Amino acid sequence: MSRRLPLLATALAVGGLVLPGASGAASASPALDRTTTATSGHRGATDIAVSFQVRNVNRSKLPCHADGKTYTVNGHLVAPRGSLSHGVRMDAVTLYLHGLGVGQFFWRFRNVPGYDHAAAQARAGHASVVIDRLGYDLSGKPYGKKICLGARADIAHQIITDLRTGHYSIGSRPAVPRFAKVTRRSLLRRPDLPDRGLLLR
Repeated sequence: MSRRLPLLATALAVGGLVLPGASGAASASPALDRTTTATSGHRGATDIAVSFQVRNVNRSKLPCHADGKTYTVNGHLVAPRGSLSHGVRMDAVTLYLHGLGVGQFFWRFRNVPGYDHAAAQARAGHASVVIDRLGYDLSGKPYGKKICLGARADIAHQIITDLRTGHYSIGSRPAVPRFAKVTRRSLLRRPDLPDRGLLLR
């Protein structure tokens, strides 16, 4: 757990937050790697752009307003090198969701050696999907007051379903991987901890 704290500090240092009501719901991130085309091998990992068509709707039990429109959520699939050539049915993938003021770069920070969590997971044999959540960086940007926590939960569920069924886009590949199991990982604020850090859950 402690190994992730330097990553948190670095990511928060480069992340900015736009208040609700602005034209976008989130942040601008300077000096980020924004490669969104072609598959590349990165230290034992295959890193390829993915995109999901989602509806900004709220079917959760948390009352809040969403605009109901369709948007594109962009991100990357990072997997062990060579694993995507084995077929379109894969065992498992982890979907990583970032918090406020950051973006997918929180999990895929490539500007400093040793801080690319997704690539490290790929070298350990695990596949990851990291995304810019709706309103952030490379993904669609609804008006700030037209996206809410309940809708974010709904969108995460839509993406998990797409990963299981293969209903998403992946670079220029005709075969889209489908995953038997999708695990979600996000950030949980624990103000009771001495470092007041953010933990995976």
